[in-house]
Amino acid sequence: MLATTALLCCAGLPLALAFALAAARLRPFALALAPWAALPALLVALSGWPSATVELPWLLVGTTLGLDDTSRVFLLLTAALWLVCGHYAAAYHAHDPHRVRMSAYWLATLAGNLLLILAGDAVTFYLGFLTMGLCAYGLIVHDGTDEARRAGTVYLALVILGEALILPALWLAVAQAASIALDDMASAVAADPLTLGLLVAGFGIKAALVPLHVWLPVAHPVAPTPASAVLSGAMVKAGVLGWLVLLPLGELAAPALGAALIGLGLAGAFGAALAGCAQARPKAVLAYSSVSQLGLLAAALGMAFLDVSAAAPAVLAITLYAVHHAFAKGALFLGVGCVQAAPDARRRRRALALLLLPGLALAGLPFTSGAVAKTALKHVLPELTDAWYGVLDTVLPLAAIGTTLLMARFGFLLWHEPVGKPKPGLAAPWLVLLGMVAVVGFVPALFPSALIEEALAPSHWWGASWPVLLGLVLAGAAARWWRRAPRVPEGDILWPIVACVRAVGARIAWRRASEAWAALQDGIAARSALAWRLLDRRVGAGERWLTAWPVLAGAMLAAIVLAWWLVRAQQV
Repeated sequence: MLATTALLCCAGLPLALAFALAAARLRPFALALAPWAALPALLVALSGWPSATVELPWLLVGTTLGLDDTSRVFLLLTAALWLVCGHYAAAYHAHDPHRVRMSAYWLATLAGNLLLILAGDAVTFYLGFLTMGLCAYGLIVHDGTDEARRAGTVYLALVILGEALILPALWLAVAQAASIALDDMASAVAADPLTLGLLVAGFGIKAALVPLHVWLPVAHPVAPTPASAVLSGAMVKAGVLGWLVLLPLGELAAPALGAALIGLGLAGAFGAALAGCAQARPKAVLAYSSVSQLGLLAAALGMAFLDVSAAAPAVLAITLYAVHHAFAKGALFLGVGCVQAAPDARRRRRALALLLLPGLALAGLPFTSGAVAKTALKHVLPELTDAWYGVLDTVLPLAAIGTTLLMARFGFLLWHEPVGKPKPGLAAPWLVLLGMVAVVGFVPALFPSALIEEALAPSHWWGASWPVLLGLVLAGAAARWWRRAPRVPEGDILWPIVACVRAVGARIAWRRASEAWAALQDGIAARSALAWRLLDRRVGAGERWLTAWPVLAGAMLAAIVLAWWLVRAQQV
C-alpha cells in the first residue's frame, strides 16, 4: 500500500495541483506548492524504494508502475531538474499576469514526464508521453507573440507526427507480444522491422534526431527560460528513454540500422555545431548544442545495434551522458535568465564566469561530469569491429571541438545581450543546479567508481583537454568573423521545406482554383443550355396549345364578346 501511494504521488501530486488551480479558493495553495511538485519523485528516486513493481488492475486497462536501474536514473535527473527549475519559474513568473495558466501547463507537463518514466505498461507509458508532449505546447506559446505561436505550430506538428508513428508501433508490439507490459515489448519489436523503424523515428522526434530536430531550435528562443531548461534538460530525454525501454538492445543485431543511426547522430553532432555557430540568439545556440549532444547519444544507440555485445556498455554510456547533459544544459539555460536580469555589470560578469562550469562540462574538460560521461562513451568502441573502432575513435574527440565553439559563441552573444528587468530569486536555484553540475559526475551511486577513477587519471587529461583547447583557439580566431558571419535561420532545413511546400501548395491551389473556375463555367453553361432547352420546350408546347383549333376558336369568340361589350358601354 505504501509503495502504491509513493508511486502514485510522483505523478499524481503535480496533476492534482494543476486541477486545483481551477478553483479560486485552492489557487493560492496550489501556486505555493507548485515549485515542490517534483519532490516526491526525487525522494523515490534517491531512496531506491520501492524496488518491486506495483499492479493497479482498477486503473485504466490495468496499470503497472515501477522502476528499474535505468528508469530510476532518469527519474532522478528529471525530478531534480524540474524541482530546481520549478523554484526558478516561481521567481521568473512572480509578476506574470498569466502565471496561473503557465503553472497549469507546467504541472501537467511535469505529471506526464514523470508518469512515462514510472510506467510499466504500454498504455500508461503512451498516456504519459502524450500528456507531456501536448501540454508542453502551452509552455512554448506562453508569451503569445506571433513568433511563439509559429514555434508552437512547428512543435505541435512534430509532436503529432511523433504520436502518429509511436501509437501504431505500440499497437503492433502489443499484438505481437499479446501483452501490454513494457518488459515484453523488446522481443516483439525485434520480430517486426516495421515496428522497430516506427519507434526509432517516433522517439527520434523527441530526442531531436536529425532531420527531425527542427522543432528544438525554433521552440527554445521563444519559450520562457525555465521552460527551455526542462525542455532541453528533461523532456528530450523522454525520447532517449523510449529508445532504451522499447528497442531490443542486446537482443538484435541490425548493422544497417546501426550504421544509419551513427551517420545521423554524427551529422547532428557536427552539423548542429556549425549551424549553432551561425545563430544570433544565445538560447538558439543552446538549442543547437542540445541537438549536437543528442546526436552523440543517437550514435551510441547505433553502436548498440552494430553488435549485440556493445549494447550493455552503450546503454550505460547513454544513461550517464543523459544525466550529465540534463544538469549542464539546465544550468546554461537558467544562467541566461540570470545574466539578463543582473542589475549591474559586476554581477553580470560574475554570472558569465559561473557559466564556464557547465559550458566546459559539456565540452568534456577533465574533472567535470562531461569527462566521465565521454569516458563511458569510449568504452563502447572496443566492442565494435576494427573499422568502426578506427572511425569513431577519430571522430568522437572532434565533437568536443564543435561543442567548445558553440559554448564560445554562446558566451559571446550573451555578453552582448541587452540587460533585462531585474528578477529577484533567480540566483538561488541556479546556484543549486551549478552545484549539481560540479558533483554529479563523481557520485559513485550514479557513475561507477572505476569509470570515475579512469576519467581522473592523468593519462586521460591530455586526451580530454586538447579538443577544448583547440576549440578555444578557433573561437578566438573566429571572434571578429562572428560579427559578420552569415546567419542560419533557427530551424535550418525547416524553412526551405516550408518554402517548397508553400510553393507547391500555391501551384496546387492555383491549379485547383483554375479547374474549379473552369468547372463552374462549364456547369453554368451546361445548366443555362439545359434551362434554355426546357424553356424552349415549354414555349413550344404552349404555342402548340394556343394554336389548337378549340383554343383559337374560343379566343376569337371571347374577343368578339369583349369588343361588343366595350361598344355597348360607350353608347350608354
